[in-house]
Amino acid sequence: MTKVTELIKDMNVNSLRIARTLAKKGKHVILHISCELMKSNYLKELLGVLQGNKIYNLFLILGENYDSNTSEFESTSQLIKFIKKQTGSYFCIGVAGFPGCSEEKLVHLKEKIESGADYILTQAFFEKNTYKAFADQCERLNIKVPIIPGKIASTIFSTLESERCRFLINSSEKFVGTPEIVTGNV
Repeated sequence: MTKVTELIKDMNVNSLRIARTLAKKGKHVILHISCELMKSNYLKELLGVLQGNKIYNLFLILGENYDSNTSEFESTSQLIKFIKKQTGSYFCIGVAGFPGCSEEKLVHLKEKIESGADYILTQAFFEKNTYKAFADQCERLNIKVPIIPGKIASTIFSTLESERCRFLINSSEKFVGTPEIVTGNV
């Protein structure tokens, strides 16, 4: 057994240990996975460990900076396809969206959705018109997954704790939230 295998299986990586602890407490965990520095053997083992610990949600990042010396995955789309091939629809997979981005980035986003991503979480923004413009761009490209706004609250902190600001993402329920969150009318 390699040192990496031991770390994964024993959950001796901080983020994995925290994710397992939260999952055991019945919390819904969204684990970030980077395409950077990712090898397929490691990812296979990791996916198995995550399944064994009932962690269903993944958020994939950094797929556009491919370096063949450090990663086997050329893009987030390729990583999504690999995960889906290994695990079917077990994981609910999210990807980043960037309001105000170029058409090229939107095309890449569409590829990620077509590869099997289940939702988009946007970069933070301050005004709902920013979200609406992004959602309209996605609609024109026929992107039809929930787009969760990364809205920065400009009001008091308790607003973040209100019922309307909570949502649940997991592989069986995919997305649960209020219409205000999904449409950006918060």
